[in-house]
Amino acid sequence: MAGGCHNYTDSDFNIIFTTKLVVSSLATVTCIAATLLILCAKAYKRFVYRLVLYFMIAVMFQAISLILEQTPIIHNKPDSQVEVRNGWDVPCSIFAFLDQIALWIGNFVVLWIFLYLLHLVWNLYHLKLVQQSQKISKGEIIALFAIFILPLTFNWIPFATNMYGLSGLWCWIKETENGCTSDPTIGLVLIFTLFYGPLMFLMVFGFASLLVIVVALCKRWKSVQGLVRQRYTKGIKEIVFVMMYPILYNLICIFLVVNRINSAIRSSRGEPPFYPLWLAHALADSFRTLLPPLAFLLHPSTWGNLMCVKKREEDEDTEYFYVPPEDSDIGEGITIRGTKQIEYGSVLL
Repeated sequence: MAGGCHNYTDSDFNIIFTTKLVVSSLATVTCIAATLLILCAKAYKRFVYRLVLYFMIAVMFQAISLILEQTPIIHNKPDSQVEVRNGWDVPCSIFAFLDQIALWIGNFVVLWIFLYLLHLVWNLYHLKLVQQSQKISKGEIIALFAIFILPLTFNWIPFATNMYGLSGLWCWIKETENGCTSDPTIGLVLIFTLFYGPLMFLMVFGFASLLVIVVALCKRWKSVQGLVRQRYTKGIKEIVFVMMYPILYNLICIFLVVNRINSAIRSSRGEPPFYPLWLAHALADSFRTLLPPLAFLLHPSTWGNLMCVKKREEDEDTEYFYVPPEDSDIGEGITIRGTKQIEYGSVLL
């Protein structure tokens, strides 16, 4: 049985453990619902909804890994210490690795969304036409391959140093190699190199992208009039629709970063963990996977937009058979297929 450096009362442990388990389970259900909605409405035929679909799948993977990483953990009441169950050290390491992979897949999808939004804003700002393709491009296939393969190329490192295991109140990268008295340097280096450092970079990039997007859209919106402004306004709504998911994700991650920095400082001083921040971390960790799919399902325009997508796809796939008059020179009927409308910025929804 592996023990950690975090001592909590039975009540405090149960609150954190139960809250994270319940919210993560609910997040898994909502992610499945959002995924099924996109699939049933056949919205995946458009790239923007495929991007949202990839994000929902990544978040669902994270929610499931949050549940798994708690499974090996128990609370030792006599000494109030958080420990790994007897015989569960290997599963704890495996679940920690899966959690790390899930986190990086989510980070790469969020980065993809921000880059795509910047691309859309660039075209929208210059009033360029961008047609959404229904076919998966080679670039999209390469991006998907990179998202799922790249995390495997470096997240094996903690295995080499035996640093996957009990980390705070769940299984992840261990804060110390062997108990509370060992040097925390290796653990802190791995924690901030393999996750929190890149996460902070992603957050800064995301908020900087948000600033650029807002400034560019507001500046261009003031310079256009009439029908162009109407179409431009529609493009803005479409961008906001996609942008809210990574922004929610990044905002919630602030609690994770603050707690880990605080925990590292307190650990180096030999001080006990700060319960309120660990509770905030557990809540944020779970709500990070719940709020994006919940926002998608409850967004006022989601259902209407998906129905419009479905109707548009039906119109495009419908064959209209025209029967000419009897005195016409045309001997047979003509089949006419529905056409696709293209607007400024992009055809998103």
